[in-house]
Amino acid sequence: MGALLEPTESPLSTINPRNRYDTFPHLNDDVDKTKRHFTDVASTPGTTSFWSRLLFSYANPLVALGNTRQLHSEDLWELEGELRSTTAFEEFNGHYERHGKSIFKGMATAYGGEFLLWGLVVLFSTACNLVAPVVLHHVVDTLSVADIDLNNLSVWLGMFFASRFVNAILSIQMYYALEMIAIRLTVTLKTLLFQKAMRRNIQTKNDSNVVDISNLISTDVNNVLWAAFQVNKLWVIPIQITVAVWMLYAVIGFAAFAGLAVIAVSMLASFVIARFSGIAFVDIMKRKDDRLSAIKEVFSAIQIVKLNAWEDKFADKIHKLRVVELSAVKRFLYL
Repeated sequence: MGALLEPTESPLSTINPRNRYDTFPHLNDDVDKTKRHFTDVASTPGTTSFWSRLLFSYANPLVALGNTRQLHSEDLWELEGELRSTTAFEEFNGHYERHGKSIFKGMATAYGGEFLLWGLVVLFSTACNLVAPVVLHHVVDTLSVADIDLNNLSVWLGMFFASRFVNAILSIQMYYALEMIAIRLTVTLKTLLFQKAMRRNIQTKNDSNVVDISNLISTDVNNVLWAAFQVNKLWVIPIQITVAVWMLYAVIGFAAFAGLAVIAVSMLASFVIARFSGIAFVDIMKRKDDRLSAIKEVFSAIQIVKLNAWEDKFADKIHKLRVVELSAVKRFLYL
């Protein structure tokens, strides 16, 4: 009897530390002792120097650590300032409440200034991309004459390399800033959905017109974020096309309008394809909603399903809905 009461060693305690999930376990026999924390003031993104934030050099120690072993949650920075869930939601919710609980107006007032600022960066990046053909044209003209002006040529080439360098830095900063805005916007939208779900009337839960909260969180929020990322292209791309056509006209004259006609035809074709693609995407969302509704039905009545041994029946139903959904995905990808 005493032997039965003696403490026994757990099977998990006999696992060799070298077999733990690490990228390079042979370099980290004792991972707990080698964990490095990057939550100190000197290394957090919000407190580093301007040049460190510009070049993202503050992340070098974390990247170096990730090259030697698997990163853990303790290695990561704490969220700061406006990136915290509470701060991001309070900022957006104030605009949301003041504008009649309109998500679009709330987004426009809360993040419109930032989107406009980085939209100007997108415009500058597009201008830097258009510098390349201008410099190439000037270099060809300079080299085609007998007396080559090396000073002028050096200035143009220097301007080209400077524009590429500045464009590389600003593009990365732009994508990083938009990702941070996306994090804040994701938090606020999902928090609003969660609050709405908590205030939901139980009597209307089974209403056929009620939208499934899980679909909104998993799919529709991502669609809103995608639209937010693309909004700057609505006004940058027309400017880019106009400048490109003007540059062609300055070089080849009226023949540039032939290129404009090709652009117009391609845009028309893209519009038609986009219409079919949009219809196919709506079909995917409908098929996905049908499948998720079937899964929700199974989970809500799982005891009855188990009691009557209906697992195979519902599994076949879900599998058929999944096949239909995959066929819709295939049509969308072909477009």
